[in-house]
Amino acid sequence: MELSSEEDEVVDDFMDFLLITDCVGAIDGTLVDTWVPASRQHTFRGRKATVSQNVLAACNFDMLFTFNNSGWEGSAHDNAILVDSITRADLQFPHPPNGKYYLVDAGFTNVPGFLAPFRSQRYHLQEFCGHRYAGPKELFNHRHSSLHNVIERTFGVLKKRFPILRSMPNYKSTRQGPLVIAYCVVHNWIHLHAVIDPFFMEADSEMAAEAEAEGLLGDQPDYIDMSQHGLTSQSNVRDAIATAMWQNHVHHGH
Repeated sequence: MELSSEEDEVVDDFMDFLLITDCVGAIDGTLVDTWVPASRQHTFRGRKATVSQNVLAACNFDMLFTFNNSGWEGSAHDNAILVDSITRADLQFPHPPNGKYYLVDAGFTNVPGFLAPFRSQRYHLQEFCGHRYAGPKELFNHRHSSLHNVIERTFGVLKKRFPILRSMPNYKSTRQGPLVIAYCVVHNWIHLHAVIDPFFMEADSEMAAEAEAEGLLGDQPDYIDMSQHGLTSQSNVRDAIATAMWQNHVHHGH
């Protein structure tokens, strides 16, 4: 992913605090239109009340998908799909190396391998426009959100390129999940081999515009360790990053 000199400055700042150097990508779920018989539709109605399947995916910062678990009911919780993903050997989930992590949103648990934002704090990018940070947790959440947003942009490109994901024909349910995976593969191939692609160019332009509007370019394991030790350990990692960010932020007079 090519960055401008101004974006390099921001990324260098993030790297100082390990958000990039120890981060292998971002994970989130998205709702994809699906077709099921009327008798099964109640379980496939997700948070948007539409009949859909919930797809959990991971991507890297080049907007390439690195994992996909599709076919879940729209009502399924993202964290439950993640647990399934990392505990089933047949899915071959790409576990981060020891000490590394994926960025996940507040709907997931902050455990080793998966770095979540602080809850009960501002998080979404639009919430920070024109506001000063109240402390290290808000600063951490803003930068976490800025980086985690890559998965939303990647989903956006996928759905724009393949409108079938927003209006699924009445294919058999056993075909609909694999179709999503196939489209993710094609998405990756295009991004790797197309010299110019309008969908990725549009996503890059949106990212640059949002960063400028927010002042970002200037001022402003083999399993989930759910033990108390694991929870405390990852909480300490997050606290340390947030504290280091805040000290640098204050030192430079932002």
